[in-house]
Amino acid sequence: MTSPVIALVTYLIHKYLGEFKLAKHPLDLIGDVSEFYNEKFYRDTWLRGLMLILFVTAFVLVVGISIYEYLSIMHPFFNILISSLIASLFLSYGSVYTALRSLIDGGDKKAVLSDLTGEETGQMSESDLYKTAITKYARSINTDLIAPLFYLALLGLPALMFYMSVVLLHENNKKGNEYTKTITLLYNTVQFVPSRISAMVVSMLFEKKGSLTKLASPIEAFSAALALKLAPAQEGKEIAVPSDLVKALFIEEKLQKTVAIALAAGAFVAAGMSWIM
Repeated sequence: MTSPVIALVTYLIHKYLGEFKLAKHPLDLIGDVSEFYNEKFYRDTWLRGLMLILFVTAFVLVVGISIYEYLSIMHPFFNILISSLIASLFLSYGSVYTALRSLIDGGDKKAVLSDLTGEETGQMSESDLYKTAITKYARSINTDLIAPLFYLALLGLPALMFYMSVVLLHENNKKGNEYTKTITLLYNTVQFVPSRISAMVVSMLFEKKGSLTKLASPIEAFSAALALKLAPAQEGKEIAVPSDLVKALFIEEKLQKTVAIALAAGAFVAAGMSWIM
C-alpha cells in the first residue's frame, strides 16, 4: 500500500531537488551487466537476445527485490523516504525538459539534440531539428516520467527497476536484426499501457478530447495536436517551425500539475485503504 505514496514522494524529490550526481549511476551498472553479456555471448539470434533479457532482468530483480525486502522491515517513514530517494535516481525527465527548453532560449540545437538522442544531427535541416526535439519531448514524457511512476506506484521499486532495465536494453542494443527481436517485443509490451496513458494526458492538455481512445503514443498525440507529421505514417504539415516547439513545451506546467494530482490522489487512496485495513 506504500507504493503510491513512494511514487508521489519520488516525483516531488525529482521535481524540486533534481537529479543527483553519482560517481556510478545505477543505470550505468545495469549497462555494465548488459555490456558484459554482449562481450561474452553475443550472437545474432533471437535466443541470445532472450538470454540477454533474462540475464540482465534477473540481476535487476534480485537487487530490486532485495532492497525492497530490506526496506520493508524499517519504520514506514524511513521505508518511504529511502525507497523514494532510490527511485528518484531512475528519473531523468527534468534534465531532458531543461535541455529542450534551452533550444527556445537560443541554445545550440544540433549539439543539444545530439547529446539527448545520441544521433548525428550535423546534416539535419532546421525543420528536422524541431521535429526531433518535439519527438524527444514526447518520448521523454512517457519513458522518463509517466511510465516509471506508473510502474512504481502500481508494483513498487522492483517494477520500476525492471522497466528501466528494459528501456536501457532497448536503447543500447541496436545491432543484429534477430538479436533485438525479443528485446523490442518486451520493450513494446512494457510500454503498451503507459504510452497510451501518456497519449491521453497529452491529448487532454491540448484539449483534443476526440482523440483520447485513438492514439497509441504521445508522439501521435503531439502530431495530432500540432498538425505536424512526426513519423512517415502520420498526417500533417511536413515543415516544423520554432512555434511548434514552443507550443509543445507550453503544456509542461499543466503536465506537471496533472501528474502531481494523479499521484496525490493515488497516495491518498492507498493511505486511506491502509488506515481502514
